[in-house]
Amino acid sequence: MKPSHRKDVIIARIIFAVICVAIIGVFASIIVVIASHSKSNTKEPETQTESQTDDKNNSYVPNNYITFNDEVWRIIGVFDGRIKIMRDEHIIASWDLKVGVGSATNITCNNCYGSSDWTDAQLMYMLNPTSYTLKSGYTLSENFIKDANGNIIYQLGCMPEEIASGATSYNCINNTWSLNSTALSQISEATYYLGETSTGDSTTSYYSSERGTSYFSTSWRGLVGLMYPSDYGYAFANGVDDTCYNDPSSCNESNPSNSWIFNSEYQWTISMSGSASRSIAFITQEGRISDEWASTGSAVSPVVYLKSDIKLQGCGTSGNPYVIIN
Repeated sequence: MKPSHRKDVIIARIIFAVICVAIIGVFASIIVVIASHSKSNTKEPETQTESQTDDKNNSYVPNNYITFNDEVWRIIGVFDGRIKIMRDEHIIASWDLKVGVGSATNITCNNCYGSSDWTDAQLMYMLNPTSYTLKSGYTLSENFIKDANGNIIYQLGCMPEEIASGATSYNCINNTWSLNSTALSQISEATYYLGETSTGDSTTSYYSSERGTSYFSTSWRGLVGLMYPSDYGYAFANGVDDTCYNDPSSCNESNPSNSWIFNSEYQWTISMSGSASRSIAFITQEGRISDEWASTGSAVSPVVYLKSDIKLQGCGTSGNPYVIIN
């Protein structure tokens, strides 16, 4: 049974207060205009609370800018009382490049290797160098993460790189991005859902699938993740772009630039696609959701959840972004 009400308040198109003042608490002195949206693809109607904009032309930019980690980030929404944000600029990296080690199988076709298991992905380790849970039987020795058979699968501080069974070293290209100590003090662990998704789903179906079953783990708890396919889809809700909202895989036939998330780059999500153990849902350069092998290099936009007691100040515009004041 699907939840009767999605607790997450999706702020894909956010309209904040006309007068920008300091927030006392997460939501005080800020106005978020929301509207109820009835889902039509379920047997029993459900209510979806989403943001609504009064300006849906191509030039509209939502006031969801926030300064975090001394960088520009964007607010995706509020989930169970916590603000979910995504880095505005991206990193280019593969999702995973393991071959026959960890959760990755041996190569069966040209360049289609790696694993779609986020709990074991090299990208997960890269984004979470100070907070992760090793899988059963895994070990950390001299900055090398090794699988249950003692094979090296990743070296801390490095980008994802191809590695196979029996390797005694890791071809390390330094990862230059990380969260500073202040940023780490402003976030806390969250549950990221890892259910299998299918290309061609509606946004609401993506949301349900993300919280469903998986070839690997169904969820992961940690600090830094990636956006969901449904995060992209909900950016088109409430008439912003019905084609992209109803079928994000066909968004290239409409106008994906209506979404603040779209950036004309291949963009990773956190979700595996279908039952293929190496296939990840991603946003194409044309703006549709498709799938790609984990070994492909694509844009990575880290996602985190701020602590529930965080207080903000500012207007959320690119020139006057929200700042954390506590």
